[in-house]
Amino acid sequence: MKINESRNPVVMVGEHLRVYNALFSAQKLIETANLPFATIFSDKAIIDEMHPNFIGLYGGKVINHAVREVIENSDCVINLARY
Repeated sequence: MKINESRNPVVMVGEHLRVYNALFSAQKLIETANLPFATIFSDKAIIDEMHPNFIGLYGGKVINHAVREVIENSDCVINLARY
């Protein structure tokens, strides 16, 4: 699996996790695998932003350059949001 070979995986989470009743499972994955996660602005706070694995909001060139670098340089983006 790609995630097992990844050096810097990251998770993108979104509102659809709540819609499909998968929020708990996504958070468990993030915590169990100790993965960093981000959201886009419209999905802000889907998982508590005080969570230690939260790296911030991703908005391409617009929002946070550090988060952008993590997301865009990841060798395995686990997209649990609908974009």
